[in-house]
Amino acid sequence: MKILDLLLLAREYVENEEGEVITFSDSQMAKIKDLHYLQLHSLIGPDSYRENILICTIISGNIDDVIAALVPGEKKNKIVTMDEKVTKEFNNLVTNFISLRSEYFFTYNENRKDFALALRNKPMFGSVMKSLYFGELPENIEKIAEESAKEYILKQTNFLGKAKDWIEGL
Repeated sequence: MKILDLLLLAREYVENEEGEVITFSDSQMAKIKDLHYLQLHSLIGPDSYRENILICTIISGNIDDVIAALVPGEKKNKIVTMDEKVTKEFNNLVTNFISLRSEYFFTYNENRKDFALALRNKPMFGSVMKSLYFGELPENIEKIAEESAKEYILKQTNFLGKAKDWIEGL
């Protein structure tokens, strides 16, 4: 029996769970996702390859499941490239958030008016202002920056047309 046959057979027995991990005798591992799980999280189905849904899947950390389910080819390459672009932009936004917040304290000496006049058009500016308003603590900034970047990307790409334009602009 080939490994692929074994994996397909095992998939039939994985129901109503996220999935199973199989470890082979040579220590290689394979993850098997339940089809219901994949459908529930829009990882398969007629809408699963729409840019806005793919971006949401990337941001939520589930894109590996989609990529693993695809056969090599143009569609898979497109999704891998999209994942790389979105991840790079996400990391840039996190860095921008942290940088802007530092500028507020160290360059603008907590002067909201000067800070806002100079940097209000920067991505993540609104998120930084919100974090300042709520008095977020510096030890939580990395997590807050990540959540803010996710929120920013999802807002920019919440419709298919907006998502396609956003991806083209990366």
